[in-house]
Amino acid sequence: KINLTQSELSVYWNIAHHIEGIADEVKRIVEIGKKSKIPKDVAKDLFELFCKVENDYSEAMKSYYSNDTELAYKISKNKEILFKECESMYQKDWNRKGVPSILERIKDMIFEIHEICRRVYS
Repeated sequence: KINLTQSELSVYWNIAHHIEGIADEVKRIVEIGKKSKIPKDVAKDLFELFCKVENDYSEAMKSYYSNDTELAYKISKNKEILFKECESMYQKDWNRKGVPSILERIKDMIFEIHEICRRVYS
């Protein structure tokens, strides 16, 4: 028997839902990337942005498991910086096939990470 309250169970379900959302977006990014012929310099920029998001995901999960509210706030604040990077990239490469879709998927991942952090500090 599992000794969890309804509230605790709801939080676990919510976190799992956001993790699944992130995984779905990664899958979509790979599919879009395979179908698009993205120039190497643009792909490099996308990869660097993706790595920053991946780092925030790792830190968000660390904050969740350690219940570190300060770290969760820090990651949440980083959301706006990453959104601005996405917007800057979009302005530069909006006409490249697949790039706008990939950037939207990355923004969705950033939002899901933010939601995980909100579970820590709320």
